[in-house]
Amino acid sequence: MDLSRWRFCTHDFDQARRYTGADGLNGVTIEAGTSVYIHLNNDAPGGDPNRVNRSTIGGSFAGPLDQDAYGLQLYFPDANGNISFGNSSLIADHLQWNINGAGTGSSETRTAQAVSQMLWSSTGDFIPTEADSDAIILTDLSGDEAGSPSEYAVLRNNTRHDEAVDGDLADDPQSPTGVALSTGSNVVAGEVNLSDDAVLGDRDFVTIDVPAGQQLAGLTLLGWDPNDTGFIAVNSGTTGFIPGGATSGNFLAGVLVNTSNVGENLLDSFVNQSVTTNSLSEPVLGEGAYTFVIQQTGNLTQSYALDFVLVDAFVCLADVNGDGDVTPTDFTAWINAFNNNLPECDQNGDGACTPTDFTAWIANFNAGCP
Repeated sequence: MDLSRWRFCTHDFDQARRYTGADGLNGVTIEAGTSVYIHLNNDAPGGDPNRVNRSTIGGSFAGPLDQDAYGLQLYFPDANGNISFGNSSLIADHLQWNINGAGTGSSETRTAQAVSQMLWSSTGDFIPTEADSDAIILTDLSGDEAGSPSEYAVLRNNTRHDEAVDGDLADDPQSPTGVALSTGSNVVAGEVNLSDDAVLGDRDFVTIDVPAGQQLAGLTLLGWDPNDTGFIAVNSGTTGFIPGGATSGNFLAGVLVNTSNVGENLLDSFVNQSVTTNSLSEPVLGEGAYTFVIQQTGNLTQSYALDFVLVDAFVCLADVNGDGDVTPTDFTAWINAFNNNLPECDQNGDGACTPTDFTAWIANFNAGCP
């Protein structure tokens, strides 16, 4: 699609009706499965026609992008190549966000127009963001309802690697990109395409390390655009494998994904819907190194965002022998731990192994574990 003569109209708390230049997007095209990036800081890398500097577009955006509400419309020209901003039927899309619930000010100057065209749910509906938000991603690509905040995911400063900012993730299974995880949410965002083409294709390989005492409890698919089936898999170790029949058994699990999976914890799918030889026995990954592969073999660019959720591993104190069950055999194991001053003896968390831990073990045993 040719974006010539298309224009942005933006508003924030203090400013309204800020228009970009009439010819600013001339020559810029966007196809299904591709993206166009507008660099408001004029830091677009050279040589990429899909990355356009604000200064090149001309006109203005409401700004700065600070701690208040913001509204944005994208207009397309009529049959004569002209835009009347009062003509609501020329609005191609609309979204608005509100940081920390700040007042709306002038940000909704044209929201009613978008609502009248079924492009937004209602005035007063804002995508909720925070001061440390990094990105807003459309997650519902069906296009069968008016836009609304529920159709978007907000990425905060837990982003560990974003290809648009941090560069391309590795496409070599022998040299994956290492991503350091912190406790909680860790977002990785990228693009893949033609993954089975050795020359033109791109698949992403990411390695993580789960520290002792912690586990990966979530692998949430935050974004998948466009709605086309792709593949995500995991194997143990710091190197990966190119997916195929010969390597299927090397993966711990692997699943097919599309837009319907956005918002899901893929670790659950690794247990119940794995299409590789193996599947996970439970939806967690314990201590150790793991390599993930994300691929799209179709002739399109697949944008994705994954949230790796790292949590402290749950310790069931009453399960002294570590067999996953709380039974009377754990009493025998506790006696052994007490006699040999083993860490499992400490049932009350005081750092010592004393007879009081027997009383604590009885309490822990009676309470049971999930």
